[in-house]
Amino acid sequence: MTALTGVIDVVSGQVPLMFVSMPSVLGYVKAGKLRALGMTGSKRSQAAPEIPTFGETIPNFESSAWYGMLAPAGTPTAVIKKLNDEVLNILRMSDVKKFFASQGIEIIGSSPGEFASYIKSELAKWAKVVRKSGARVDCK
Repeated sequence: MTALTGVIDVVSGQVPLMFVSMPSVLGYVKAGKLRALGMTGSKRSQAAPEIPTFGETIPNFESSAWYGMLAPAGTPTAVIKKLNDEVLNILRMSDVKKFFASQGIEIIGSSPGEFASYIKSELAKWAKVVRKSGARVDCK
């Protein structure tokens, strides 16, 4: 099921609920077509401050969708730096910031090293969750 298909199924009442990223549903919520039960991020969104976080009810609950740019291993450092600098310049533009904010997306923008550290911390966090859950991959 794709996010769009899932959203359509929830709006039509065929599916009772789903977890989905804010940009996929914010318009439906604002139009009264969907009711947001909570957000999985660590803080309320500026685009929809009326929606509580699950962490307000469930201590330490946090799960955020994130986006980033990656390049193939071995890409020259100078190329990585140039790409990162240009992306950060774009993310600082007022119209870009306004657009992302309207979609409920918080722009962070960081260095390649900071992003690599974040990815490593996310992998460690979710590996722990998977181990604790006992989930197993069934490859047939």
